[in-house]
Amino acid sequence: MSIFQVPIGFALAALIGVLGYRRRALSRSGVAGAIVTGGLIFGFAGLSGAALLLTFFLSSSALSRFK
Repeated sequence: MSIFQVPIGFALAALIGVLGYRRRALSRSGVAGAIVTGGLIFGFAGLSGAALLLTFFLSSSALSRFK
């Protein structure tokens, strides 16, 4: 784990959270939760953990569009 991995994780999670909010996939509190969860997962689990979390977010967001 690099010293920069945690801040990079929070920055990437913030970017993904804001994009999710703009696409109405997340609420404001969802963005806050995504930043904390995504930043910590990327920071401590690395790219593989972040990829798994991102896959879950994208698939669940896409599937929630179907009613």
